[in-house]
Amino acid sequence: MGYGIITLLPALLVIVVAIKSKRTTEALLIGCVSSYLIIATANKSNPVTLMVDSFFKVVTDYDTVWLLIVCGLFGSLIAVINAARGTHAIANFLGKICKTDKSTLLTSWILGIIIFVDDYMNIMTISACTKKLSDSRKVPREALAYVIDSTGAPVCVLLPFSTWAIFFAGIFWEQSEIVDLGYGSAMATYIHAIPYMFYALVALIIVPLFIFGVIPKLGAMKSAYKRVEETGQVYSKESQKWNKNGNEEVDKEAKIVDFLFPILTMIIVQLTVGDMFIAIIAAILAAGIIYIPRKKMRTNQFCDL
Repeated sequence: MGYGIITLLPALLVIVVAIKSKRTTEALLIGCVSSYLIIATANKSNPVTLMVDSFFKVVTDYDTVWLLIVCGLFGSLIAVINAARGTHAIANFLGKICKTDKSTLLTSWILGIIIFVDDYMNIMTISACTKKLSDSRKVPREALAYVIDSTGAPVCVLLPFSTWAIFFAGIFWEQSEIVDLGYGSAMATYIHAIPYMFYALVALIIVPLFIFGVIPKLGAMKSAYKRVEETGQVYSKESQKWNKNGNEEVDKEAKIVDFLFPILTMIIVQLTVGDMFIAIIAAILAAGIIYIPRKKMRTNQFCDL
């Protein structure tokens, strides 16, 4: 608080470098280094020592480890559901409803609102279910990514039942020792702040306007639609090494219950106990309970995933 206006410099550097390079890791690293240089100069200390100490403090922090494990387990859950063809079942079901590119994107937006517990889980689940379908409807992967990403985080911010709400309420609670929150509790403070979360509100509204063409395709998105129109390729050459064509056969025997049971388990446990780590473990165990006895996969395959 005592460094003055120079404290804005790291944030400005992050923004400028990110816009210029279109990369985030390098921009954030430059922001961190510049911050430590400011602190070290003001306190006449060693910036390298400051950075090393901070690094180990962060990576050994309970909340950081919790986040890394939970995000990793999200990937595990999606991999298990996908191997049991649960995502295929949802894709088959949605394919009967979504006949056009617009209806496919709109359905992805609606699903993003329904699966509101966590933004990472939201994005990973919906993308796994809709990617093949959007490919078949010749939707650019860029458009699907935009719709899913601009729905997942905003809806989680706007609903006081998500991991975002718990995170921010925790921050408010920590500050309550030095600042009077004025609303009786940290969660009540968060709920009162929701109407002022303008970015989340606007982002969520813009998505359907984009889908129906009220807001035109601009810049790189316009180029993506032009690429699909001219070549039929749903993703760019730059992203080819990370993408798959999604040409695998549709599994007619896939069951929706193989998707719904673990996902509903996760949502119910999260709303009950308020801990996503416990919820995701419960969801993975629920998947094993219904997959292994039915020979959807072997025990060793389940454990590997």
